[in-house]
Amino acid sequence: MGAGHPLLEKRMRAPLDYTLFGAAGVPKIWKALYAYRSSIAHGGEVDFTGTAAILKSPSRAKRLLNAAVKAVIRAAMTEPDLVLDLRAV
Repeated sequence: MGAGHPLLEKRMRAPLDYTLFGAAGVPKIWKALYAYRSSIAHGGEVDFTGTAAILKSPSRAKRLLNAAVKAVIRAAMTEPDLVLDLRAV
């Protein structure tokens, strides 16, 4: 579950800004973020010409992730049960 989860997105004060990633759909962006995370976690090189090409650069990925983390923290503060329940999804 990322912040791209529909239940969280509907409750955000301001939607996440996906325009940095062109016309790519939200599911593709989160798939690319997961691939990016996996590459880093497993000590691999991130290839911004492969699956992570949608992200374009580490700084763009980081901007979205920072915004997503802030949004999840805000959601957890205002609706803690919702966020806890989403962990099971």
